[in-house]
Amino acid sequence: MGDRMYPRMNEQPMDKLSQVHAKLELLNSPGMKMDAFRSARAYDLWQLAELAQDEACKNEILSSDFGPSAVMLLQDAKFPSIQAAAAVLVRRLVANSPEHGQQLTNCGAVEPLIQLLSSQDHECRQAAALALCFLGWSGTDAKDEVFSKLCSSALEASGASTAPFPFRALLENDLPGEHEAAAFAIHMISQDLPAEWIPYLACGPTPAAVPCLVSLLGSPEREAAIYAASRCLLNLLRAPANASSIVQALVQVTNAGSPFAREQAARQLWEMAYVQQTGAANPQLINVYVSAAGLYTGLGSMVNAGSAQGCGLAQLLTYEDSRPTNNVLKGPNLDSIRIRLVSEPEFLPGLARILQHPDAEVAALAAQATANVLAYRSGGCAECGRPAAHGLKAQFQKHLNQHSDLDPDSFRCPAHRLAMVYGATKQLLDCLASPSPKVVSAALMALTNYSNVEDLRERLRMDVHEPAAVSKHWQDHWHGGKAPQQNLDGGISESPEALLQRLMTLMVWNPLGSRGKDAARILYLRLDIKSSKAAPGVSYFTAVLPPAQLPAAAPTP
Repeated sequence: MGDRMYPRMNEQPMDKLSQVHAKLELLNSPGMKMDAFRSARAYDLWQLAELAQDEACKNEILSSDFGPSAVMLLQDAKFPSIQAAAAVLVRRLVANSPEHGQQLTNCGAVEPLIQLLSSQDHECRQAAALALCFLGWSGTDAKDEVFSKLCSSALEASGASTAPFPFRALLENDLPGEHEAAAFAIHMISQDLPAEWIPYLACGPTPAAVPCLVSLLGSPEREAAIYAASRCLLNLLRAPANASSIVQALVQVTNAGSPFAREQAARQLWEMAYVQQTGAANPQLINVYVSAAGLYTGLGSMVNAGSAQGCGLAQLLTYEDSRPTNNVLKGPNLDSIRIRLVSEPEFLPGLARILQHPDAEVAALAAQATANVLAYRSGGCAECGRPAAHGLKAQFQKHLNQHSDLDPDSFRCPAHRLAMVYGATKQLLDCLASPSPKVVSAALMALTNYSNVEDLRERLRMDVHEPAAVSKHWQDHWHGGKAPQQNLDGGISESPEALLQRLMTLMVWNPLGSRGKDAARILYLRLDIKSSKAAPGVSYFTAVLPPAQLPAAAPTP
């Protein structure tokens, strides 16, 4: 990036160090004062930059005190080709060399590179941004110098107390190479930068950087640009004022981007909110998420399209860490999020299909999302057959009042929403045969949560023992005798006896944790209709635990 399209050097009869000496002699000669001679030296300067990739040549160039000459060439506004080649040379000299970075910083290379960001020449701007990036990464002192010069340059240009960051021009151009170079430079500067300085990188009240960085996420052929943009967004997020614009831009992509861009945007949302220590989401950031227009619609359509990243985001949004902490930040009501998610008509059918994904990691994400969505605890809906107190119905009514945009007649708890997806329980039961402990554990938790509702517990037993009766009951009760086109097949793949035997095996399967084994015991009790059979014991602690949840999985690279 930033290199001019010259032909590569052929093998020369002299060795590399001799070539370096010859080029330095030309570039330091008195003829450089003449425009005609100097204009012809761009190719020699480019050759020197190529040689600088060799460690011995790099050391030789700087030991010959060429630093001041390189800085002078950066300031040669008459010949942009010379300036671009000099910027590439600086980048090559400082790469992985803290000493060289400090040496060129002391020579004054930072200021002319910043001035090149405003050059009329595309190659100059791109090469300067990358040179500043590598210069800043060469050492802490060089990075501090780059940041302070960038800030002072912006303030002097505007005459105001705050100013757009100099990389704004590169981000607003329609040249992909400049976007990429600016993203790398902003990533370098914002990495480990104190949060109070982050707003300087946001390019004003409506951050111009954000839409450009988000657009870079949708470039499948440019992995380096995706990485740089992703790190930039994480760094910019450390300033709370940037959170809303970043989240809204990403949510917008989940609704209207290309399939690749939507996956990257969902993964970015997942990574931004994930807290490694708890396996839960950052409560302050989730408040921003649920306020973003289109979050649930985009997530529902992504899951329906088979998105693994969409499943990952869903299982994070619906997991509540119940451990006591010193965190005073209060997140949104997760039951409200669960209700809103399952009200998206595409969400649960999509999850049910992904449960049988050939990749166990993807299937596990779908199963975890299903389990966490079903961990609903705020009362019962109109379909629930519980002899519950009036307070539980009133508690559910509060959610109905909060979502006035939803149809009250179709407003149901997550378990009854899942019951409307024909064959969803079959998919969960089939997951119990998976060789992956993650898939099995999550499916057990989901089935346990589903069967916490009394009428659905009986429905689940019918799924296992009388699939034909279930099919008729489902069609008559939910859809007036007509099944929707996206429905899955009903019934289960195993006989009831084989399924119960599998549950017996899972109770002692070592890869399952204690919660998973207890879930297998509970499910066995709920599915076994032979009252004379001795039932396996269930631990006391499981009996008093709230609905089962699984800590959210971390996003994968």
